[in-house]
Amino acid sequence: MNRWYKIFDYLIYGLLTFLIVLWIGENKIDINPYWLTIGRLHPLLLHLPIGFLVILVFLFIFKKEFPEELFQKSFRLLATMNAVIAILTAIFGLILSLDEGYNPEQLKLHKWWGLTLAFFAFMISVSSEKTRFQKILLPIGILTMIFAGHFGANITHGENFLTQAFEKKQKFDLEIPIYNSAIFPILENKCLSCHNDKKNKGELNMASLEKLLRGGKNGEIWKAGDALHSHIIQRANLNLDDKKHMPPKGKPQLTNEEIKLLNEWINQGAKTNISFRSLKPENKLKSLIESIFLSTKNAEEKKYTFSAAATSTLEKVNTPFCSVVPLASNSPALSADFYVSQKFDPKVLENLKQISDQLVSLNLNKMAVSDEQIPLISEFKNLEKLNLNNSEITGKNLGLLSKCKNLNSISLSGCKLTNEAFKQLAQLKNIKELYLWNTGISEKDIASFKSTNKEVSVFTGFDESMAEKLKLNPPQLVNKTKVLTGNEKVELKHSLNAVEIRYTTDGTDPDSSTGTIYNKEIRINDFTQITAIASKEGWFSSNLVRFSFFKSGIKADTAYLLSMPHEQYPGNGASTVIDQKAGDKDNFKDKSWIAYKEKNGEILIKCKPTVKNLTISYLISQGSYIMPPSEIEIWAGNDRNNLRKIETKKPRQLSKPEPNTVAGISFSSNQNFTFYKIIVKPLSRLPIWHAGKGQKAWVFLDEIYLN
Repeated sequence: MNRWYKIFDYLIYGLLTFLIVLWIGENKIDINPYWLTIGRLHPLLLHLPIGFLVILVFLFIFKKEFPEELFQKSFRLLATMNAVIAILTAIFGLILSLDEGYNPEQLKLHKWWGLTLAFFAFMISVSSEKTRFQKILLPIGILTMIFAGHFGANITHGENFLTQAFEKKQKFDLEIPIYNSAIFPILENKCLSCHNDKKNKGELNMASLEKLLRGGKNGEIWKAGDALHSHIIQRANLNLDDKKHMPPKGKPQLTNEEIKLLNEWINQGAKTNISFRSLKPENKLKSLIESIFLSTKNAEEKKYTFSAAATSTLEKVNTPFCSVVPLASNSPALSADFYVSQKFDPKVLENLKQISDQLVSLNLNKMAVSDEQIPLISEFKNLEKLNLNNSEITGKNLGLLSKCKNLNSISLSGCKLTNEAFKQLAQLKNIKELYLWNTGISEKDIASFKSTNKEVSVFTGFDESMAEKLKLNPPQLVNKTKVLTGNEKVELKHSLNAVEIRYTTDGTDPDSSTGTIYNKEIRINDFTQITAIASKEGWFSSNLVRFSFFKSGIKADTAYLLSMPHEQYPGNGASTVIDQKAGDKDNFKDKSWIAYKEKNGEILIKCKPTVKNLTISYLISQGSYIMPPSEIEIWAGNDRNNLRKIETKKPRQLSKPEPNTVAGISFSSNQNFTFYKIIVKPLSRLPIWHAGKGQKAWVFLDEIYLN
């Protein structure tokens, strides 16, 4: 056994040395998928040293219950295994920290405590036969483990992870904006753990509305009025096994109801200050919110004294056009919804008398219900909510509903009510909400009713003070490709009429009054980045949208790689830069890209001596450490062995995080040359604002376009 201990001791010393070297030189490590795959073993191992340490503590506490020799052997074995696993966990954690999306300050605390825990695991191992040291090291090890685990949980689950179970849950507020009461709670529960102030995967922070609207490296999270093309909906609808699916597999997923709610909210303009109360009763968004936040919550909060209906009874009252379901699990309260107005049968409504004690919500929207059915409805004595929208009710006998002592909400929008209706409604002493859109009743009569029934909230339309202008979608691109040949033109469009599109091509940002007004087409001669915005009277202007276009008029004869690309990203060899296939800005592993790091990229092009302009396209994906070249040189001549430098340019460098994009830089040629050599120089150090500051950057090249 001593032989094995010697082997493990050497292993521990070796791993500890490697950990120290890794810690000191972490800023010089080249991040690549192989490193990150190893780093992802960290969460798989981290529970083992916790278990070993806890067992060691209990073993030490009950030391007297074991023979001395057995205790020493057991303690040494466990301490040795604990040290090996703890140091490996720290190594994998350091490697994982090189991945993007983690807040450096938050990581710093977790890394320090993790390294300290690994050191104490080592100390416990080397002093496993010295009881006086064990008394000191074990308690310190436990405390260190608690702090390391705490700061790790803050990174993965948010700062309030340990205490959120004790936090008082707020009730759904009908008056505050829907975003605060319905949308943000979904994002908070399903997305915030990975997109917060401390950890912002994909450079997306959802901690506040302001930060969320900035978007991430893939742009804005939603497009107001266009859920189909909104990033959050697209990701949520991907297959669960897809790497781009959000939330990631293994995390709490969005329910179908939550996706429907987000989808509908975005399609209705993603308005951030409209409240639940200001929505019309027939609004689909309102019914979705009720089903998720109100019906279930109210049923759970309210304790009903009546007994539940028998399962056999529920089977009898459910029909293809009438659905009767519990408001919440384990609640006796029932909700009945009628569907398809052409199939409405008063006998089905009468059949609900079998559950008259349990029925608390009745939806007869668009059904052929008349005043004759009011006496029947009044027999549902525990009814709380009644929807009679767009029915044949005139209101002449609504007073009979006073028998329903718990009725607090009636919707009569779209009904042709008479003035008698208000006299009847005045008899309902427990009514709190009354919806009267498009009923034909005069504003004077409504005002009179309000003055004598001040405890009733009457809704007759949108509250103008709560109204919000909608935000336009950005302009859309008509072109199917961003590489133009011949006389092709750039074409933009917008889905709404009378929308003005303004654009710039000089790198500045247009607004509703500056920039060139788009008129049918835009012609380009070489690489051009078009920045566009849509505006319309009575609407908020859209977000800016940028499109990069390349012009390709001449195809090169041959390309030669004078310096070989990095072995991980060789593309398809030299043909990669002249195959006229544009690379995907969101997939740098695409074979359309070749990459260089630590050395210059040198490419020779042979072409017909008619080239007047050439453009080099490159990728910007700062989250993956892919930056613009620091400098590009162009050499030219008619003898490949005797070329001269004709121009040098320095591409614009990033001063802050930006979304992924394909950029380009153009060079002019006043003479007719057969050979062009392009020298592309990677950025030697990532800027100080970058998460990988000081490390070497990648350069990814796609095409060399000739005109």
